[in-house]
Amino acid sequence: MKLEEKIERMRHILEDSEFMPETEIDIKRSALKIIDQYKAQAREVSMRTLIQVIRIGQKFTGEKFEKMSRYALACGG
Repeated sequence: MKLEEKIERMRHILEDSEFMPETEIDIKRSALKIIDQYKAQAREVSMRTLIQVIRIGQKFTGEKFEKMSRYALACGG
């Protein structure tokens, strides 16, 4: 699967109410937006990556959310 196809598939899955139902949709969308923004520099882009970034978004907001997510994606600080 190409990178863009992975992102599109993740976009479809995160809109499903059964995917991480305890998490607000805005956090899930923000997580995918960060992944999409830094996908070229990311070590890996997968559902695990999406879940990891969503979990970061559950704990942090704003700039801290993005910075911690970039670190998790291995894009540097």
